[in-house]
Amino acid sequence: MERLAGEGASADAKDEDGWPAVVGAAEKGHTEVVEALLRLGCDPNAPDSIGTTALMLAAWQGHGGVVGALLEHGGAELDAVDNDGRTALMSAAGNGRAAVAAQLVEAGADATLRATGGPWQGKTALELAEKKGSDHAELRYFETAALLCRVSVAEYLAQLSQGDKDRRLTKAAANGHAESTRLLVEAGADATFRDEDEKTALE
Repeated sequence: MERLAGEGASADAKDEDGWPAVVGAAEKGHTEVVEALLRLGCDPNAPDSIGTTALMLAAWQGHGGVVGALLEHGGAELDAVDNDGRTALMSAAGNGRAAVAAQLVEAGADATLRATGGPWQGKTALELAEKKGSDHAELRYFETAALLCRVSVAEYLAQLSQGDKDRRLTKAAANGHAESTRLLVEAGADATFRDEDEKTALE
């Protein structure tokens, strides 16, 4: 990378789709490439054609190493938004990347911001994690929501309404999410509850 720069290549060069080099490297999880581009003076906030930055894509993919490099560099804007008003923290939460969400929160990301357009319009990072958790009952969404609420997963699930616990249990069981199923049962979900298809978590 440094050799190419020495030959006149720009650290902010874009590909044919308009993606800055740092955005492409971040999306693929190439931490060393991102670090090299930062050393060469690339703009860490350079967006792609829809306003997505390297930090947002790394957060969505769960590339903690890239997120760490961008945060350590100090130039990445934590609460930058894309064309739909989505932040890096929303990206992490919307894809159940709890560890990355923790990195961003620790760095000072604003969890109160709401997306201003697209399918996430009006939602905060927590609301995105909760919606995905309700829809899919995957542990990673429970973990992310709990992190944003600053409680344990067990505490987060315990405070859900009975109906929400029951519905999530049937989804977790149906999709083979064993750990989610166990945690929901421990939180008080009713294994005899029947979903819209008249099936229980045991069927």
